[in-house]
Amino acid sequence: MTASVESTRQADKPTRRGKSELWEKLSYVAYPTAFVIFLVGVWQWYVTANDVSKFTLPPPMDVLRELIDEWDLILENVWPTFQEVAYGFIIASVLGILIAVLIASIPIVERTIYPVLVGLLVVPKIAIAPLFVIWFGFGVKPKVIIVVLLAFFPIVVDMALGLKSVPEDMIALCRSMGASRLKTFWKVRFVYALPNLFVGLKVAMALAVVGAVVGEFVQSSEGLGYRLLQAQAQGKTDQFFAVILVLTAMGVLLYIAVDIVERVVLRSRRSGGDEG
Repeated sequence: MTASVESTRQADKPTRRGKSELWEKLSYVAYPTAFVIFLVGVWQWYVTANDVSKFTLPPPMDVLRELIDEWDLILENVWPTFQEVAYGFIIASVLGILIAVLIASIPIVERTIYPVLVGLLVVPKIAIAPLFVIWFGFGVKPKVIIVVLLAFFPIVVDMALGLKSVPEDMIALCRSMGASRLKTFWKVRFVYALPNLFVGLKVAMALAVVGAVVGEFVQSSEGLGYRLLQAQAQGKTDQFFAVILVLTAMGVLLYIAVDIVERVVLRSRRSGGDEG
């Protein structure tokens, strides 16, 4: 009898473990979703209890209704903003990684370029954005440049930090085994810096969305930033919030996309290292 009970407990352990792992995965979605629902409930309660004007702060249902009614208009402005974010993020990633490699490899480059990068970071981009329109004309180019200026700094900082934090004894071991500087960089320094790189990429993706909207505020005839200006000018506060909701969804989805790429890359690197 005791043996039977013990075997039943042993059989239940994998099932319980599987359920706990499933719940742990679901919690990453369930907890934020529950919190968002709570915030929307507080929003609805505040608007109703204080009789807030719809022009000042529309209730959530009005925003949802506007999102549904004007979905085609909002959707056609998603693609231009997405293009600006994608182009700027890709350029910022390439530039950021290259500059980070130079900073981590050549000390004089770090002493020369890094202070300039800090200066570019603190310059308010909304203040200099009109200059880009004068210099580069109308169209997508000035908005992409603003995205690049906002997005590439966290990539440079985090990537350079990762490259410089590799233990020296690990590098010395590779060199003692006959590995070239290029192979040591690619197999050790770059792999070691990947977690830092993806931290910078995630921050950069969020800033890229902000940069695209800033660029559209300055000069644009399309895009979600342009729709924000139009909604504000027309006094359509509910549409303003609806566009903000779409922008937030775009930023979150792009952030998740980078996170998925990070998981795939790091997992493949670990499995490759285990095989080696």
